[in-house]
Amino acid sequence: ALLIAWLLTWLNSTGIRRGAGFQNLFTLLGIATLMAFIGLGFASGKGSWEHFSAVAGSGMGLNELSRLGVALVGVVFTYSGWTVLAYIAGEIREPRRNIPVAMAGAVLTVTLLYILMNAVYLYAQPLDSMSGQVEVGYETLRILFGAGTGAAFALIIMLMVLSSLNATILSGARIYYAMAREGRFFRSAGQLHPQHQVPARSLWMQFGWIALLIVLGSFDQLLTYAVFVMVVFSFLAGLALFVMRRRDPGTETYRAWGYPITQLIYLAISAWLMINTLYHRPLEALWGILIVAVGVPFYYGWKKREGEI
Repeated sequence: ALLIAWLLTWLNSTGIRRGAGFQNLFTLLGIATLMAFIGLGFASGKGSWEHFSAVAGSGMGLNELSRLGVALVGVVFTYSGWTVLAYIAGEIREPRRNIPVAMAGAVLTVTLLYILMNAVYLYAQPLDSMSGQVEVGYETLRILFGAGTGAAFALIIMLMVLSSLNATILSGARIYYAMAREGRFFRSAGQLHPQHQVPARSLWMQFGWIALLIVLGSFDQLLTYAVFVMVVFSFLAGLALFVMRRRDPGTETYRAWGYPITQLIYLAISAWLMINTLYHRPLEALWGILIVAVGVPFYYGWKKREGEI
């Protein structure tokens, strides 16, 4: 994991074209592989459509709903990539037009792919047999295409992980770069490489943090830390829309589709996820809050001394 993170950091430090080129290539390969898996899976004829009727007839009580909230921790993370566009908005051509189109297109594409992937899983196996099963994709390939093909699922996972990790490294460094340019982080992080014109120092600072997290935490722990904090800040962002519209009621600067119904639904779901995670994973959730809290005094310290560091 450390080696892959180092290689992708180095790749992005050599220029935006290489980093973006790698991202485009692996995103297309990942999508093509998933589409092939979906199409060939249904075409194999070795599953059963009766598995879907069993799911349609099943109910969901409070206990099942609570467990669903725990499972959604990972799901929230998989859908979180659309926010990355905001981090790199300064390097996007015609952002007013391209960012909304890219955000909507990305969310719709990912949603469709995930629904179809889960449909293939359910086509191959009844819901009861998937309960407690860790390698659902591996088992699905084995059922639909025979023994020995399950290992191909590792290729799909590898392509998607590389694409996701590269997008995170490429975009994350731009946050530190922007903060440094505003005097709210180390000044060196706000410098561009003289030749490659990318925030190379910001990228390598980020790698240091990545390495520390890899060494100190397990995947499940880090996922819960990140997603819980992500949900908290998403909740605050949704709440901020109400605050900003109230402060500036005479303009259309702060707009959102379906306001205020869609935002209230979003806030309610986010609040449920936060409470449910605190109940089932209190230690990981509190660690996530603690990590953010450690940065608060540094933020206000830099804000107070803006332009002096």
